[in-house]
Amino acid sequence: MAEIKSTLEMVMERADRLCQTADQSTGNDSFVREGMKCAAAFLKDGATDIRAQQNGLAKEELAMFNKGMVETFLRNIVLPREAEDISEHAMNGLVVMEQSIAGDPTLPGMLSECRSVLVRFIEHKGQIRQQLEEAFAQQMAQQMAQQDPNFVQNGGGMKMDPTLHPKFAEEWQKVLVSLNEQYGNALDQYKDAITKRLSA
Repeated sequence: MAEIKSTLEMVMERADRLCQTADQSTGNDSFVREGMKCAAAFLKDGATDIRAQQNGLAKEELAMFNKGMVETFLRNIVLPREAEDISEHAMNGLVVMEQSIAGDPTLPGMLSECRSVLVRFIEHKGQIRQQLEEAFAQQMAQQMAQQDPNFVQNGGGMKMDPTLHPKFAEEWQKVLVSLNEQYGNALDQYKDAITKRLSA
């Protein structure tokens, strides 16, 4: 079975693709393209000097450059697979970018709300996963007891893997779709608010 990519690996691949897309862009959006490239580099190394890239740009150029960065950073704030995959690099990038020009006092609070959505998503997903596993384990035990009345005496205490139940994957997929939609919509609302705030 192929190894499932972590969110960080997907972010890195996305950053590479953004760099390639930016290199292929032409026309009046060259400063947007440069902003995308700067953000992608920051996501990869966490040390790219955003302020140095912004210095010397005229007002309109800086606005377009920052637009490219905002788009890239927000695109990389995604629902995590694991707790350690929370999009800290992208959120830190937005803070660094904004501090280097104006220091919008509302941004940290908005990003804190984004982070709360991501943390709640992980916690809620873990809770439901545990409940689902317990329900399937109980169901499997009942089925075994019906097939073998001596099951409780002979092996009722043995550890069963509920994820091996034929219906488990199907039910878990339904849960994930629902959770992704619920939390994804909440996250998108905060991302839209951040976009509007940073475009003001």
